[in-house]
Amino acid sequence: MKLWLITVSIFLCCFSHSSACSVIYKCEIDGVTSYSQEPCDISNQSKGVYQPTEPSMAYKSTIAPLPETDEEAPVNTMDAGDAIVVRGGSCNRDSYSGVIENISNYSTYRATINVVFKYFKGGMAKKKWDSKKKTFTLKPGKVIQFDIKGRSAPSSYSIECEVTRSIQFTDSTVTR
Repeated sequence: MKLWLITVSIFLCCFSHSSACSVIYKCEIDGVTSYSQEPCDISNQSKGVYQPTEPSMAYKSTIAPLPETDEEAPVNTMDAGDAIVVRGGSCNRDSYSGVIENISNYSTYRATINVVFKYFKGGMAKKKWDSKKKTFTLKPGKVIQFDIKGRSAPSSYSIECEVTRSIQFTDSTVTR
């Protein structure tokens, strides 16, 4: 995603002029030749060759301008894995609870918390007892306290919760 944004930024910087032809000026000051989209600096006129009206070369873009649309596309401002924070998780006999927060100031994400409840006793291997998932839509800055209920495990067994999350970017208040 970041590579795509960099590519678009470079493209827009290079080809953002509204005209199809960009003028490039050649200035020679103190024996140093430089090229610019702006006319030579008038204050350096006495130091070298000054060409404010005649460009030394012209560049004609062969790329068509981007079509104008009424609706601006949303821009993802942050990596989804960094934007959604799950904290304060607590595994209980029949539930997993915690807090989920969107720390992004601009983007909305859809986050799914998956919990696998496992039980074990003494030296036995952990076995899957139940699994549940819950999906949240988190707008910028939103904090939600959640509780995901599973089947209650027998009191003679120890319980462990295996928690994973999946996050999807859905919308942004920032546009291009």
